[in-house]
Amino acid sequence: MAYPGEEVIIDGEGVDRNYGFGLFGNVSYMRIEGIKIRNFGGYGLTLWGNNRHIEIVNVEVYNCETGLRMTDPYIPGGVVENIIINGCRFHHNSMGVDCSPGPGINVMIVNTNSSYNGREASETWADGFAFESRQNIYVEKCVASFNCGDGFDFKSDTTVLNRCLCHDNARDGI
Repeated sequence: MAYPGEEVIIDGEGVDRNYGFGLFGNVSYMRIEGIKIRNFGGYGLTLWGNNRHIEIVNVEVYNCETGLRMTDPYIPGGVVENIIINGCRFHHNSMGVDCSPGPGINVMIVNTNSSYNGREASETWADGFAFESRQNIYVEKCVASFNCGDGFDFKSDTTVLNRCLCHDNARDGI
């Protein structure tokens, strides 16, 4: 986390690296707080899979291919479980928050904004929040706006959206 009063920026501008900050398989009980990640050609922040008990708090990710990617198809059985995302901003990426192919279990997203994702109108897959599979996804007081795809795209079981705002997305709202 950032030292009180300081700002931490992980900037990929001019760096030959595709990802900003990644937690590879089997990382658990970690808190990432108060950092900015920007300008990466791949994922800004990623949980590659088999990650449990992770908190992401007051993180901002922008100008990346995907703001937050949870699980990757190259990690077999790469579940993310007991994840808390609170007070974050994901904007001006090609994709906002993406949990695909999944699975994501017991994921809570609160007070988080995912907006202006998708750089071109043709990027209709550029959702604000997308979960492809699994269960117990809770989203509260979140905003999905001005994305080229859907605002909230959930194919998960037992998903709750509570007091969320969704507007001006190119495809479906929810």
